[in-house]
Amino acid sequence: LKEQFELTRVILREVSRDSCSFSVLEKRVLVKAGTFATVTRLIYFLRDSGFIVKGACEHRAPYSISVKGKLLLEALS
Repeated sequence: LKEQFELTRVILREVSRDSCSFSVLEKRVLVKAGTFATVTRLIYFLRDSGFIVKGACEHRAPYSISVKGKLLLEALS
């Protein structure tokens, strides 16, 4: 569970720095921690829960952090 929280914090921190597409976000996070399946699952969970949002409906639209995500990042930090 501690690993999941740490990985969530890394993902939220990367998205809060600047908006990026799914593949770029995934590559940045994989360099720091986690496995492909874990990172992918967490990104989808964060998106579906409203912590990160897609900039548009396009396939490669960038993700950015939401207000809800900022609050979670503060809590995890």
